[in-house]
Amino acid sequence: MKRFAGFLLLGILLAAVSWGGWYFLQSRQRGLKVQVAVSASEEFLREWGGQTYRKEILFPRLETAFPGQVLYVAFLVSGYGLDEQGSTRLTGDFFLIGPDGRILIRNEKSFGHREGVGSFGTDGVLILEPVTQLVFDSGDPFGPYRIRGVVRDEAGGRSGVGEHQLRLRPIREILKQLLAGVVQW
Repeated sequence: MKRFAGFLLLGILLAAVSWGGWYFLQSRQRGLKVQVAVSASEEFLREWGGQTYRKEILFPRLETAFPGQVLYVAFLVSGYGLDEQGSTRLTGDFFLIGPDGRILIRNEKSFGHREGVGSFGTDGVLILEPVTQLVFDSGDPFGPYRIRGVVRDEAGGRSGVGEHQLRLRPIREILKQLLAGVVQW
């Protein structure tokens, strides 16, 4: 039981160190707006995935990760257009850019949204499907990585880019910083 409590506390502390505020995406804005949401919780993003919302959406902002940690990446879009049938026609490309600026992963047309949005019209916020899993290996270089989503709106004739920066750090460095009291709650 003590071991379980210790792992639970460690998990909570690591989540607190990695957390860096909130994502905020508001509906009813001009132009196609793309936001990249990264979470350490699969359930958190899956709860919202593939739906349309008329209000603002808040997501915790993850800014630090460590090798072996499973991350879930979602793309949020507002300001989209609709086709003649009242459906979206959004497609997007996923990019992971390394600390040296090179593109490490490029998945074209890897996510999207093609369905009716009902009474929301173009005032909603969409979370595109699928949510992407990302895991850094122990051999990956530490430093800042950028996750980029490029979304094309075929119905609205627009495109948009969203990007999120995430710093890969050794887990012992994160723990040392936490134990030294550098991290503020």
